[in-house]
Amino acid sequence: MSLPDRISHMKASLLSVIRHLRGERPGMSAGRAFDPSLLALLAPSIAIETQIQLADVSYYQGEIDFRVMRATGIDGVIIRAGQRFWVDIRFKENWQKVKEAGLPRGSYWLYDSREDPKKQAALWWSLIKDDPGELVHAADLEEGYGGAYGSKAHMKEFILEFQRLSRLPDDRIAIYTGFFWFTERIGNDPFFERYPLWLAWYANMSVVRVPAPWSESDLLFWQRTSSGDGKLHGVGSLEIDLNWYCCTARSFSLRFGLGAPAPNGGTMDIIKGTAKGNVTRRNAPAGSTFSPSRYLVTGDTIEADWQDTTLPQWLHLTKINGVAVVGEEWASAGTSQQYIGWQWVSVPSEPPPDPDPVVKTPFTLAVDGYKPYAGELEKA
Repeated sequence: MSLPDRISHMKASLLSVIRHLRGERPGMSAGRAFDPSLLALLAPSIAIETQIQLADVSYYQGEIDFRVMRATGIDGVIIRAGQRFWVDIRFKENWQKVKEAGLPRGSYWLYDSREDPKKQAALWWSLIKDDPGELVHAADLEEGYGGAYGSKAHMKEFILEFQRLSRLPDDRIAIYTGFFWFTERIGNDPFFERYPLWLAWYANMSVVRVPAPWSESDLLFWQRTSSGDGKLHGVGSLEIDLNWYCCTARSFSLRFGLGAPAPNGGTMDIIKGTAKGNVTRRNAPAGSTFSPSRYLVTGDTIEADWQDTTLPQWLHLTKINGVAVVGEEWASAGTSQQYIGWQWVSVPSEPPPDPDPVVKTPFTLAVDGYKPYAGELEKA
């Protein structure tokens, strides 16, 4: 290869790397194979080990069978809620069907600089306020529409308004972005560090690189591909986005209040406790929304599946006196358990329901030189 050809090849490879790091999807722009050795020039790398895989979906995936998706090993789903003043036409359907399939849910909203930040935040929260899911809700920062609300200050306004309306703690709101987009458009701004990072990174399957101000400990999800096998995962589209969670299965369960499965899968850890007096039941940790009729009385027994790590006295209630709690319910045990005495206990885990059986039809396969083979063919 001549020197001009080598230079041209290196330029094309570097451009492809940058496009991958920006989180550009196949079809957004032409791309060529890139040289992985160029990654070392761009930023320090970190390793990631995980046991948990999630999918993120939108109306682009068409009809989705989430029970099939769960059977493939997907542990959670993040669902697009909308963009600008548009609600994703499949959001409500997907939100309910994921719940019915027994998978934890999060949402994301593609911020659009052509619409007022507060209006976008209000529309987003209106879609999930009555059923806020189990995972994080992510502000998707990647747009390039050049609208009037494209400044860093406007994006902060969008996030803060959503947090004001939802009363969600920092660790339940995430930022989805790409390495180069965030570095160029936002930069090293400590405001964003309070929120965990969901990073789009397709360039290298062994390491990821996080943009400042985040560090390795802030990485929550890694969107590793936009071209997962759609059919395998039960979606109508050919491809699907797949993500790794940062850490272990136990960490995932504890962080999002899903119960902590034991290594053998036979038990899970939950909180059990007893109220020592009248204790107000609220809709969020340290939240102010409550009804006078919603409180625990002395002797009430509770089960909870998460102790808030930032406000450790707050318990996420799942059962009261053996009856399942409907909606979000929290109660303060007190800094020294003066309101609710509780402890972690191991209980038998309930296995998720089996997915619908695959429809099978008889078929006969004829092979030259051999007698026909009678069997069954799985119908997709």
